[in-house]
Amino acid sequence: MTEIENDVGSFSQTNSEYEVGFGKPPKGHRFKSGKSGNPRGRRKMSANIWNALYGALDDKIRTTKGRQSKKLSSAEVYVRLQTDRALRGDWKAFMWVMKLAAKAIKVKPMTDAEEQSGVLVMPWEFFGKSKAEQAVDIKKEAARRNDLKARGLPYP
Repeated sequence: MTEIENDVGSFSQTNSEYEVGFGKPPKGHRFKSGKSGNPRGRRKMSANIWNALYGALDDKIRTTKGRQSKKLSSAEVYVRLQTDRALRGDWKAFMWVMKLAAKAIKVKPMTDAEEQSGVLVMPWEFFGKSKAEQAVDIKKEAARRNDLKARGLPYP
């Protein structure tokens, strides 16, 4: 036998009770008892922009209207401000409010066929009323539809 083979053979014979390999580090390189293998811990999450936005929109703001004071979320305050601007004639605010309303309550613009046909959308309760009450409701709904059409607003 050569010297190298003798050295390897003697090493393997002295440490025969523990085999070093994958997942089996040498005894001197194992974690010390009582100490963590990850002393600094998991790194902190980076700030998520969407969570920060939702948190900011959920913050409560004290608002007053006349003599009443309420706590409203930032999102609600923003929607109310935009609605007030739209009512005062701000075109961009009006378009923003209409887009939001279209998403929130699914307001859809009338098709050309509906516009020309004079179709009125009536609730189910309408059909349970007497003929006289139906005639009054039809006149009111037609006036509302014509008013919306004159303003250029969608009629659901």
